[in-house]
Amino acid sequence: ELYNELKKPVLQVSNSAYAWGGMLGTEYIIDPENELIVLYYLNMWQREPTYPLFLSKAYGFLPE
Repeated sequence: ELYNELKKPVLQVSNSAYAWGGMLGTEYIIDPENELIVLYYLNMWQREPTYPLFLSKAYGFLPE
């Protein structure tokens, strides 16, 4: 999945990022512009939507 201005899980994701998500919550995102790879592993059916919060915190560690 490729991201652009109209489709991003959080605003900090660059337009050059791409991602893949699994059915039970596993997600990864590769963001070359920010030199960031995020791996998010969760194996739960009917889970709370924690991935956007996790991504926001991960991007929060990047220098400005």
